[in-house]
Amino acid sequence: MREGQQASFTVDAYPGRRFPAIVERVDQASTNTAATATQQTSAAAAAGSSVVNYEAVLSVSNGEGLLRPGMTAAATIATRSTGKRLLVPNSALRFQPDAEEKEAGGVLNPDIGLQQKEQQATIGVGSRQRVHVLQADDTLKPINVVTGQSDGRLTVVTSKELKPGMKVVTGKGAETP
Repeated sequence: MREGQQASFTVDAYPGRRFPAIVERVDQASTNTAATATQQTSAAAAAGSSVVNYEAVLSVSNGEGLLRPGMTAAATIATRSTGKRLLVPNSALRFQPDAEEKEAGGVLNPDIGLQQKEQQATIGVGSRQRVHVLQADDTLKPINVVTGQSDGRLTVVTSKELKPGMKVVTGKGAETP
């Protein structure tokens, strides 16, 4: 984080409303809050680790007078921007139509988990992945993509074949009788 970055935040008093802001200052001194932070963050609590906090000051326009001192806010600070790029849900990168059919049979597969290290090594910026798009005749067409930045939900992809507006498949729905 640094001064001048774009940010936004929400407050409980106005659910669903985001307030735009700018990072005005990031304090250089940190505080180590092992007990408090691990109680608030289940992942940190499970790992038994501590969390280092850096205070930041956000500048926001309060022309409507909605914001009051003491309100608790949840902030999102943009650290990078991808510009205008193709984004796909991460579930589209994991979707494998053949794998879902095999799992539906309920057969014990002793090989489950053996490929995990190989999969972990190939996921990330610059990895080659495959997504499936729904065609007009309701068939799936696999398209190779190269992954870019991700926010944990959406990933930037590049591909000569994938175009904006294509229907990328993220899973199979229930069959209708």
